[in-house]
Amino acid sequence: MTVVISPNLYDVLVAPVRTEKAFNNHESSKFTFYVREEITKCDVKAAVEKIFGKKVISVNIVASTTKKKGARRGRIGKRVTMKKAIITLEKGVKLDEVFGS
Repeated sequence: MTVVISPNLYDVLVAPVRTEKAFNNHESSKFTFYVREEITKCDVKAAVEKIFGKKVISVNIVASTTKKKGARRGRIGKRVTMKKAIITLEKGVKLDEVFGS
């Protein structure tokens, strides 16, 4: 049995990923966002199409697990568990509202 989550569309996309690797994908109309852990591909696609008004070709999800960080002064930390969505739009389409590209 699957649980259908219908969150507020503005809660699906947490923040854009601002790394060099993510910016290099803009030329091929791929944009990367951090998303909440319980969000699915369908939720991301619906949110992007509704918020930005752009046609989404595909959505890929990358989930990173919690990792232990190095110990300093006897403390062991953890890295945050993240989930990223790589969104592919139609060729030549940009998201100027978010990335300013």
